[in-house]
Amino acid sequence: MEFSIITVCYNAITTIEKTILSVKNQSFEDYEHIIIDGGSTDGTLGVIDKYRDNFAVIISEPDNGIYDAMNKGISLSKGKFIAMLNADDFYLDNVLESVYLGIQRSGESVGVIYYGNLVVFNEKKEDGYVVKPLPLSQLANFMCLNHPTCFVSKDLYQMRYNIMYKSAADQDLFLRFVRSGARFIYLNSEITAMRKGGESSKFHSILEIWKVQTHNRICVLIRLKCIIINSLIYCILKMPFKSILQRWYKKFISNRHEKY
Repeated sequence: MEFSIITVCYNAITTIEKTILSVKNQSFEDYEHIIIDGGSTDGTLGVIDKYRDNFAVIISEPDNGIYDAMNKGISLSKGKFIAMLNADDFYLDNVLESVYLGIQRSGESVGVIYYGNLVVFNEKKEDGYVVKPLPLSQLANFMCLNHPTCFVSKDLYQMRYNIMYKSAADQDLFLRFVRSGARFIYLNSEITAMRKGGESSKFHSILEIWKVQTHNRICVLIRLKCIIINSLIYCILKMPFKSILQRWYKKFISNRHEKY
């Protein structure tokens, strides 16, 4: 089996069906879809049950957070490559076939991460923008890759997400991938779409980045630069005149964003 797609969810009744259908409607069929639910009470399980035949595994039980749920999915996966597709994200059309062809062109299937571009949609608008990953050298500062676009070879996932982190365990794990000698191969195409928001946008994630850097023994100067930059960005976006500053900030990072 080529791909294991793991969807972690909890009380996601408004978004889970679109996530499921984005996998079900893929042209490439050599995959399994695994659902790890945290014990939803809002009807999410009813939606999942409608498509029960499309899942290799469905688990619904309490967990210790999103990364604990992801680790559960990894332990159950059988694919050569594992991808995390959260319940408020969805795949674009024919993405699995596109990623498969990229893997075939590369010829690498062990110790490798394939990754691409993310499309971000505002919940109030239909149009979105493309977010391209930043250089891998920025991984020490923050999660510079688009985690929902990543397809990680199963051998690398012998390492697991550290569940002591609530929002930055992906950065921690990917730093450990780098240290292990993993290869990162960029697919310059749009892979996954997501809705704007989430844990990574909250202030406490900045503090977790500091913890990740400390855990990975990244030098004090880099840690200090990261905490200052991220704190300034957070404060800017919370100021009363934030609309002006937000436009400046978007222009500042416009080399990473393209209209979709």
